Amino acid sequence: MNKRFGAQGEIVGFPFRDLQETFYNQNGIELEIKDGVLYVGVEDRSKLDEAKERGQLHLSAWSARHDIKLSVTFNHTWETNTQGGQDHSLTLEDRARAIDRVQVQVTTHQIQLPMSYVVVPQQTRDSASFTNDEVMVQKALRHPVLKSTLLYYSQEVVDDERPLYGVYKALEAMIESLSGRDRRRELARLAGEPRSYVDDVMQTAQVRRHHSTPGTRRLSDEECRQRAKVLIEAFANSVP
Repeated sequence: MNKRFGAQGEIVGFPFRDLQETFYNQNGIELEIKDGVLYVGVEDRSKLDEAKERGQLHLSAWSARHDIKLSVTFNHTWETNTQGGQDHSLTLEDRARAIDRVQVQVTTHQIQLPMSYVVVPQQTRDSASFTNDEVMVQKALRHPVLKSTLLYYSQEVVDDERPLYGVYKALEAMIESLSGRDRRRELARLAGEPRSYVDDVMQTAQVRRHHSTPGTRRLSDEECRQRAKVLIEAFANSVP
């Protein structure tokens, strides 16, 4: 990374420590992962907070996609000195969780040459790569509701012993942002499901949110978690 200013932090919970990539490098902001550490670099010091936010959102999107909770604390910042040196010092614990990692060959295009000779350039698509989450991050930066929903899910639902609090807040944020007389039905429609698909989640989540509530458990915690994920993805697909 060749940016003048930056910050770094170990990604707690990240299972693929061999992954090394620069997954964003635009507008004077660069994001890189190496040896399980997230680096954010900027040319302009005033953009450092923006870079950190983008990095955090990438972790949230990745976490939601894989259902693995990730966290990072940028507890050390650095600045390139006149000799070109940088100071780095950080020690954090991490925890690992087994997960399937998929690497597939993706055909990008074909070139037909004479004598029936075909060249098929290919590139490797790694499911662990943070580049897979760029579209979600871009949308979250444009839509505050999607951003907050993504944060609720990644921080309070994924790997959480009591996920229903986060599930309720995530769905509530999306529902309140929609228009029409029946906003629960509208959210369900985005996922191609009936209104009960949302109602059953909200009803179940009420059981954990209040000691005294008319809510009744209709689904397991895991089913609520999975439905919330489906609804978030559908909501994200519905926004430009």
